[in-house]
Amino acid sequence: MPITDYFQYDAKQEAEPQRVKPRFRHCYMCKQPNDSVKLCAKCKSIGYCSRECQKKDWSEHKNNCNRAAEMGLASMCKFMGRLYDDDSLVTLLEIAILHKLQSLKLELSTESAFTVIIVVGIEPVDIQHFGALKTSIDFVEGASCPLGMLQVLSLVVSPEPPIIISTNASLSRMQNAIEMNAIARVPVINAVLSYFRPKIDSGFDNYTSPRPIPVAGLCGLSLRFTKTLTIPDISGSGPGVVKPLTTDTCLELINMNIRRDLENRYRLRKRMQREDMKMIHMATNAKCPGGRLDPYGAQWVEKIFREDIYDAIPETGGARSLSQTIRSLGLTKIADSFFRGKK
Repeated sequence: MPITDYFQYDAKQEAEPQRVKPRFRHCYMCKQPNDSVKLCAKCKSIGYCSRECQKKDWSEHKNNCNRAAEMGLASMCKFMGRLYDDDSLVTLLEIAILHKLQSLKLELSTESAFTVIIVVGIEPVDIQHFGALKTSIDFVEGASCPLGMLQVLSLVVSPEPPIIISTNASLSRMQNAIEMNAIARVPVINAVLSYFRPKIDSGFDNYTSPRPIPVAGLCGLSLRFTKTLTIPDISGSGPGVVKPLTTDTCLELINMNIRRDLENRYRLRKRMQREDMKMIHMATNAKCPGGRLDPYGAQWVEKIFREDIYDAIPETGGARSLSQTIRSLGLTKIADSFFRGKK
């Protein structure tokens, strides 16, 4: 079917996300596998197997918990955490992180952990709505805001020195839990989900949710023996596009898999809030507080340039095409300036 029909079908069929009970691998405190883990009632971002574990972790968790409650992000925290629920998405995320570290010539260690910030945002499922949001945030789909989905905007390795694992309770618990299950000691990453949204008056709210991620040896083998990834066609009828394996292509594949999830198996779809719509509008029109090179807005701009799906809408397709032409001539700095609208 034509790409425009596909998106119309997608939005129509997914009027509301399916309500499926979340699946958690382990208790956030003791790291032991448990099928009856319960969410923190206040922020709903992490789960515990018992009240005792929750009390033990409160001294570390309370700052993030109170921050989420103050921002009214309990449902958003629960939503963001679902990114870790699917093994295929987590594996791609781990490979993306490994590739990012390798590109920076940083070596993993079992004694220390790099902090990697995973910037996420909410984007409309219907790509045509993305173009509409660039023009205005006043449109609605019927009587509601557009159906949205979680998307990974970027990975950023913190410039701070790696964390010594033995000095960090959460990282130590994760590493010890892995060893207790008779698995050789593996490196651990301090992964921090980061979500920005505009405030009602001005500026941004930023919520971060740290979570240790063990890096399995399988991901290292994938980097060694896999040189390409295939980004599937949005309609599923084409062969897809083969691209070199990089951090960017891993993120593009994660986002495309979420976009193609018509049955909402990942549970990563929800109605957009006006703050999410405003974020996209501000970013694509260089209206963020820092102007055209604002780091918050730049995350969205980089995603538009990175992913081929945006060729489907005139508001971004033309800019991508011209910028790629300029890049092909070796004029990368000019292309970056053009695409961000810098004068």
